[in-house]
Amino acid sequence: MAYYDPSSWITDPTDKLIDDWEKIIILEKKAEERYSDSGFKPKNKLSLAVRVREPGYDDMVLTLWQNAIGKIYVDLKKDPNFLRRGHYNTGWHTNPDGKNVHPPHHIHFPTTKYPTLEWNNKKYAYSVNVNGNYIEILQLFCKHNNIELRANLPFWTK
Repeated sequence: MAYYDPSSWITDPTDKLIDDWEKIIILEKKAEERYSDSGFKPKNKLSLAVRVREPGYDDMVLTLWQNAIGKIYVDLKKDPNFLRRGHYNTGWHTNPDGKNVHPPHHIHFPTTKYPTLEWNNKKYAYSVNVNGNYIEILQLFCKHNNIELRANLPFWTK
């Protein structure tokens, strides 16, 4: 596991990472099947429970899905907040400071000035390099956010 510190992408000296949320990202976590999702699941969507190994933290949800034209999205959410959002096989992203993040892949992260990672809000992102394969994207996203993926999860056999 690892952790990618995106603070170097923040150019505004009055802005910073959100300490409480970033502490959760830094901590070791593991992804497990979500038993509440045992019903019908489309083949292009995956939802995992993410548990912090240290006691006292609520579970998070990691969701990965692919749309009809091949764009892949990964969200790490601790209700009601998105802690990270990955966009793969997409176009350019422009950070709040005007800096362009080149396509095709990037991961969004919240800051004190831009805490909401909703689709229509300003937010920071950093570029990532991955082939674009569904599993490799999930592995890289988890690596950047210190999440262990168990080898016996059902999608490994696909």
